[in-house]
Amino acid sequence: MNWDRCDDKSDCVHFEYTEEQHLQQVTVVSVDTAPGPAGTGRSKPEESALLHTRLSCSLLLGALREVVISFPVVLSLYFVIQQEGPWLWLVECQLQLFKGYSPGLTLAVCLVFAIVFTTVLHGLLREAGWPARPVFGHVPLLVMDWWTSLPKWLAVLLLFAVLAVVLGLWFYLPAELAGPRTEVSARELEKGKQPGSRWLVIKGQPLVERALVFGTEQAVCMISERWHLGEPVAVVLCASPWAPLPREPTTVEGIAMPMGVPGLIRSSFAQKGTPIAEGALYVAVGKTPATERIWGVVAAIGAGVVLVIVVLGRIRSAPQGRPNEAAPGSLAR
Repeated sequence: MNWDRCDDKSDCVHFEYTEEQHLQQVTVVSVDTAPGPAGTGRSKPEESALLHTRLSCSLLLGALREVVISFPVVLSLYFVIQQEGPWLWLVECQLQLFKGYSPGLTLAVCLVFAIVFTTVLHGLLREAGWPARPVFGHVPLLVMDWWTSLPKWLAVLLLFAVLAVVLGLWFYLPAELAGPRTEVSARELEKGKQPGSRWLVIKGQPLVERALVFGTEQAVCMISERWHLGEPVAVVLCASPWAPLPREPTTVEGIAMPMGVPGLIRSSFAQKGTPIAEGALYVAVGKTPATERIWGVVAAIGAGVVLVIVVLGRIRSAPQGRPNEAAPGSLAR
């Protein structure tokens, strides 16, 4: 059948399309059954199976690489949450040197060490030519490559800006999401009442004579009038030594920390014969959502610095055109 014998051009077009599809199908079948590249001695299915095996090995090595690179960060977060290992060692060093410790400084140091170790591992694996394809961490690996390609001073500035964002959000979000202002008594908490909010106004009596002092902070148990020695304490106050708490019953306002009573403080009170109840509240006296908004400002400033560095990095990595480059198709004379 040819074009001259067609009564309707649409039928001819349909015929030509069908014939072309038929030729494509024949080509695909012939390629699948054709022998492999010359000199390999393998058929096309064997070559496909070999490529699939190599791809699987590359993905497996990529997953292993991502686990190795992320291990320092995961381990650091575990130590911070469990308050043991290097975190506890840093706290003990601060207690010996300064007679106190800063939770924010300890967290920042742990994060810095984790990022440094992650960067070193990433650089070593990249220099070694690790034959791997990214699996889950394609974007983090691209970010790591971009960060390590920056000038050293810009990379360090970016690191501190990211830390400002992390620390700012770490202190700002728990206060901002604490919930409504709620009044409760120490007796109700000793009975197991759940206040439903972390912004609390608590009525009770501080055990000032059994306080633990850590430099710029002191931990004081707060009890009810019916509490007896040896009973578990449901509330621990975190206050400043320069603003002493009264020895008589009083009312304090503050925000309960999401992680509860730190393990170091819990064990120290237990050694003094004052057990801390499971799920006890650790209330930072004087802190409110209004007083913690300064950390939101710190996070915003850090985010602004990160944005500026990202823009500078993009401008720096953009390809530069040649001003005297000849136009395409022009002939040199």
